[in-house]
Amino acid sequence: MDAKLCAEEPSSPVPVAANAAATLLHFGMDLESSIPTGKTIDASDLEHYTLQANDPSKFPTGSLAPDEAYQLESTGRRVWNVFLRQQNSYADSGASTSNHGFYLRARLFGYLLLGIGLLARADANSAQSAAYLVRLGLALSKSFIRQSQLEAARITLQRVTELLPPSPSGATAAGGDGQPSSHADYANYYTLRIALSWKEDRLDLAEHMYTKAMPHASYIDTGTLTMLIQLLTQIGKSFIAQSNFSAAAPWFRRAAMDLRAAADGAQGKTAADDTELLTHEQARLTAHRGLLTCLTGLRSRESLDEASRILAAAEAAFGERRIEILEMVMMLQAAKGNVGDSVTNLLEALLP
Repeated sequence: MDAKLCAEEPSSPVPVAANAAATLLHFGMDLESSIPTGKTIDASDLEHYTLQANDPSKFPTGSLAPDEAYQLESTGRRVWNVFLRQQNSYADSGASTSNHGFYLRARLFGYLLLGIGLLARADANSAQSAAYLVRLGLALSKSFIRQSQLEAARITLQRVTELLPPSPSGATAAGGDGQPSSHADYANYYTLRIALSWKEDRLDLAEHMYTKAMPHASYIDTGTLTMLIQLLTQIGKSFIAQSNFSAAAPWFRRAAMDLRAAADGAQGKTAADDTELLTHEQARLTAHRGLLTCLTGLRSRESLDEASRILAAAEAAFGERRIEILEMVMMLQAAKGNVGDSVTNLLEALLP
């Protein structure tokens, strides 16, 4: 009787995790060596092992021996670096490759392997390890979303969700790899969640994520803030394409909000270069123009009054002689029925 009961007891998670780790390590080494050897790795195999690495039930807490954890971390890091270098070599040469998507997904496998090993190491600082993995995951998620690889983006962002602490550290900006998760990490995270929700046609969720992002908005770096503005503008443009100005206007209002002043005042901000600042300015100007398009398209007294205020704000922020501003002036005058005035204003602005 006792023997029978013992036989029916569930097996220890340790050998299960060891077997799973050995399988993933074997595939990881094959994947890593595929670049120098030219060996072909089937995309379906990569997907299968990625799903295996993303299954937390295979690696319960305390189930990995120290050497297994180290091997998983080391192999995952090497896979990530090998395929990142491969991507960069094509980018630097200006050549295109049909393998770009595969390289990205290989980095996801490496990322998951690295995370399993790093978090299982008893000698690792768990908070610092989590923050390091959060920042890697955010960078990878952004690449997946840009490539419209939504399932991979979903997997990566879910892992980031699990790693983020309930609230950010006192640090205002994203620090080095060993620094705790900051407001900037949260701002990046919610921006990417907005992007993913929109691409999945979940605008209700995108609005929710925008609301969640706002408490961290003043800590956003220039590049991420520009990405957020461009994203909100794209959502607005998708409604303008349907001539749905009332639905587009709230998204353009969000995009045209001046978060930059608050962001500039945040401690710990890194300086943006001139190109980044110009890109940011152009994104904001495009958002203002889109909002004016919506408001003049609605043609109500209230919307035209708001359009006048938006135009005045744009002229103060970007200068009256910018071609985009002149187009906005003509747009508003035409909406008010003053076509002659719009042409006169244009000529006065263009002539010395």
